[in-house]
Amino acid sequence: IHSAKEGVKRLGSLLEQFGTYEQNGVAFSDADEIWFLETIGGHHWVAQRVPDDSYVTVPNQLGIQEINFDDSDNFVYSADLKDFIRGNHLNLSFDGKVNSRLTFGSHADIDHHYNTPRAWFMQKFLTPSVEQDPMSDTIPFSQKPFRKVTIEDIKYVLSGHYQDTVYDPY
Repeated sequence: IHSAKEGVKRLGSLLEQFGTYEQNGVAFSDADEIWFLETIGGHHWVAQRVPDDSYVTVPNQLGIQEINFDDSDNFVYSADLKDFIRGNHLNLSFDGKVNSRLTFGSHADIDHHYNTPRAWFMQKFLTPSVEQDPMSDTIPFSQKPFRKVTIEDIKYVLSGHYQDTVYDPY
């Protein structure tokens, strides 16, 4: 491969051929782009280009939300994904748009106590102006930081224990 998008397409072709037994996420980056691929399970997958001015938070759950099937500059997916969703009546939205996290993601109690609070904490630190509920199922996949993100910022959010919030166990 010679680019992040080519990496997505290569892994996607392997997933379509061999499948996978679990959901997972893989980031691909090059000098120009970052793409995030999520395995939905079986032979299905979806990938989204991360906007240049944004970061993503995906703590042990599916993160990609609305899939724009008409935007090949920002979305790539398994060849039969639209037919798979339609044929199995998997679209759970009222507006007809496909939300991958809603359709294929988990919504277990552990998500609200372990996963979504971690996304909330990271976004609270990197974009403090955004008000969100730590147990929300709608925390955005990508967010714009209030300034350029540093290596120290990444260290801070990855070692976070909800410091400076009411949820800090220490």
